[in-house]
Amino acid sequence: MGELFPEDSFFDKSLADCYTELKSNQSWAETVTMNTRSSGNPDFTLEDFHECLKLFFMEQQNKGETSKSPKDAMSHFASWLKIELKNKKDERRTNKRAHRKGELLHAEGGI
Repeated sequence: MGELFPEDSFFDKSLADCYTELKSNQSWAETVTMNTRSSGNPDFTLEDFHECLKLFFMEQQNKGETSKSPKDAMSHFASWLKIELKNKKDERRTNKRAHRKGELLHAEGGI
């Protein structure tokens, strides 16, 4: 308990077992959350981490994955999370621009 990489984390496990192991790895969850907050996502919480982890494993299941080593899942999740958060930031920026553009058009009597 509390180890970042438990002894058997290099061997494949069922997705459900892998998810359960990573979900209960509090040390890793806190590390990822802290690093995510430090790298431009200051509002990211442990609750967000657990929701993203759940979505990640659902996506793995949708892709037909049936097993994964916890170590591989940790690495893959970290990359996936970075991309997901960047996409959300980009989406918010785009929506903000579209909203401002709509306000301008409306103010000019265009819409």
